[in-house]
Amino acid sequence: FEHMKNYSALLEKINGFLKPSGKLFVHIFTHKDHTYHFEEGWLAENFFTGGTMPSDDMLLYFAENFACVDHWRVNGTNYEKTSNGWLRIMDENWKAGKLAPVLAEAYGEGKEREWYVNWRLFFLSCAELWGYANGEEWIVSHYLFDRR
Repeated sequence: FEHMKNYSALLEKINGFLKPSGKLFVHIFTHKDHTYHFEEGWLAENFFTGGTMPSDDMLLYFAENFACVDHWRVNGTNYEKTSNGWLRIMDENWKAGKLAPVLAEAYGEGKEREWYVNWRLFFLSCAELWGYANGEEWIVSHYLFDRR
């Protein structure tokens, strides 16, 4: 969802995939209050090109074909721990020589260290964002929708 722009069309398409009694569960990274686009800067250039950080309630404005049954705000410290865990595993695989071939295949020969550093910075920045303010600023939003 973070890489989408036309949420109405996306949700309409998903609605068409579901059985009449189907439900939709959405897990999405959000900011507690503000929606913003990744238009420039390191994150926009390397990871979220054309992406959007939705606000916690943004998706509710586009769910014309769905009724929101429940909506949970999950504290960001859980994702902070996840990002730190991914960083630890990535570092272990880099030191063991397992990661460089994967990065070479994905990004090209000679780009392994650059992309190892990029991914390290990504995991560090995610951990810091979702851990900020005790995990209450950037959060994980969950929604349970019924078809209308």
